[in-house]
Amino acid sequence: MPGGALLFGRPSRLPALPMSSTPPPPTGHPTPPGALDEPAPLATLVMLPPPADLAPHVEYLWQLVLAAGAPAGACWRVVADGYVDLSVRTPLDAEPLRAVSAEPWRLDRRREAVAFLASRPAVVCNAATTARALPMDGPLLVTGARFRLGAVPALLRTPALALVDGARPLDDVVGARAAAAGWAARVAVAPRHVTGKS
Repeated sequence: MPGGALLFGRPSRLPALPMSSTPPPPTGHPTPPGALDEPAPLATLVMLPPPADLAPHVEYLWQLVLAAGAPAGACWRVVADGYVDLSVRTPLDAEPLRAVSAEPWRLDRRREAVAFLASRPAVVCNAATTARALPMDGPLLVTGARFRLGAVPALLRTPALALVDGARPLDDVVGARAAAAGWAARVAVAPRHVTGKS
């Protein structure tokens, strides 16, 4: 799912489009407030190393935020790289995310947001053989895990040929019972990822 190469834990900011064509004021003249402010990014991508227990199977974890205000037709380009990702898509205006954004210091808000994200349906983004574009038609949070090459068929008990191009709900790939067990496990461990405690 992610496009481009980035350093672990360093967000990548894409410039807002269209860029201002207003030239800076001449030297010696005062700069009007906001005249040289950096435009807000349309997308932010953060990549992190996986927890030690996932490292044998997961190359990195990632989070993509597609901001509001993208011009009509704007897309996030996904390159063909042969990797399989597991992703969860959530509208940025979902109530638990708005609540934690308004009061990030409140632990209960953070727990609710993490539990909400953990309960969202997961999608297997298959190994792409061609580039594709993710429309930026609304504010969206996409959280995912990039699997190591060759790790997915054994983990998902699915033939590699069934994991090429496109995206499918996780329960279609592994079966509803296995997906439900995975959902229950994600919800059960969500508070530990907020506080570091069980």
